[in-house]
Amino acid sequence: LAGLVDANIVLKKVDDWGITYDFTSLNVKKTIYERIPKSEKHEYHKRASIILERIFANENRENRDELIYHMTKADKIPEAIILLMEASNKMLASNLVNQAIQFLEQAFSLCKREDTGISKINLCSNLGNLYEQTGDYEKAVHFYDIVEGIAIKTKDDKVLADVYLNKISVLYKQNLVKSCIQYAVSAKKLLNKLDYKEGFYELIIKLSDLMVNRRRYSLYIKILEKVLQNFNKEVDDVYFARLLLSYGRHLWAKRRFNQAIPVLRETVAILEGLGKFEYLSQTLNTLGICYVEVNNDIAKA
Repeated sequence: LAGLVDANIVLKKVDDWGITYDFTSLNVKKTIYERIPKSEKHEYHKRASIILERIFANENRENRDELIYHMTKADKIPEAIILLMEASNKMLASNLVNQAIQFLEQAFSLCKREDTGISKINLCSNLGNLYEQTGDYEKAVHFYDIVEGIAIKTKDDKVLADVYLNKISVLYKQNLVKSCIQYAVSAKKLLNKLDYKEGFYELIIKLSDLMVNRRRYSLYIKILEKVLQNFNKEVDDVYFARLLLSYGRHLWAKRRFNQAIPVLRETVAILEGLGKFEYLSQTLNTLGICYVEVNNDIAKA
């Protein structure tokens, strides 16, 4: 190596890994790599991935790009996908949505078209959710379509119900109300066959905007009152709070402000206690409007 360094063919570097060597010319590096027999390259990448896995198991390193690269070249695709999804979750924890999407897109590129496993389902569902959050509804529908196709192929009614629920919201945001209603009907039929309470609660919450669009406030309020009356909030307080939020918003829409205010105040208390701040802004905005409408109470609003 010393001779190659002196000849300026190889560069000696000091980085996070310690002392490393790399070719000074990218073209030379590429040419040498291409001349290595395929079976040998596969073996080298496999050995490199094993060494790096051992290092990462003992050290808390954030950047795992090199490990992922060697895994993909060594055909350790499932392991690489798991690492990319973990990297995406870390980006989301820091509210870096676009970076999270990039990691998931990289993971998706490693999936085979015929894959129908839970890993691909979760991957496409997450991409659909994130694209919906960023307002790219066409891409969101694209990934939901993939999940729907897998669910139909594998006859997984629970996954199919979940993707129908996701499509209700994204189609509504595209102003495709007729399609939205069709998916809501399909979701209800599936949920009637399943022991899946969370899906049922999610359907009711997803119907909120649709009911506003159809001016069906009174009907929706009756549905919510019936569900909330029998709801065990100790079992799932997050859904209880979300259902209360929908209830409060529809009471407000019907100008029943004195009833809406205590409902929304209870919702705020539950959400703050649970740390579910993503639902707080809508709750507080509606509560503020109620205070203004009742007593013109600008201070409380």
